Amino acid sequence: MNTRSVKASEIQEKWYVVDAAGVRLGKLATHIASILAGKHNVESVPYLTPKNKVIVVNTKKVDIHPRKKIGKIYYSHSGFPGGFNQMEYQDLKEKRPNKIVRLAVNGMLPKTKQRNDIMANLFLYEDGDHKHEAQQPEAVEVSK
Repeated sequence: MNTRSVKASEIQEKWYVVDAAGVRLGKLATHIASILAGKHNVESVPYLTPKNKVIVVNTKKVDIHPRKKIGKIYYSHSGFPGGFNQMEYQDLKEKRPNKIVRLAVNGMLPKTKQRNDIMANLFLYEDGDHKHEAQQPEAVEVSK
């Protein structure tokens, strides 16, 4: 009896939509990372990039613990001298709410060469509208 291995051509593309309104950031990010990595799929294999696409709507309304709203700081560096930047959670949420969710999901994915390919399958929208209705995404509920 031979062991059957999954080929890249056999993997089906599947679309999911997640509503982030009122959901804690950590729960949301772990759920999205699990779907993007293909962990919910029986035929998931580590050597192929899954074709799961996740649409996240209402990223402006994502929730975070009240203590972290005050003290959470996001750091970045441009690579140039004097290029160190830091931004508090409230400022980042006003200016770029999608970046908060993107950084959280990115941190929960495996640190491999596939991470950039997996992150390309994440689509973030600040409000409830998205342009992927033609793909007929399946709604996924994340517990609050």
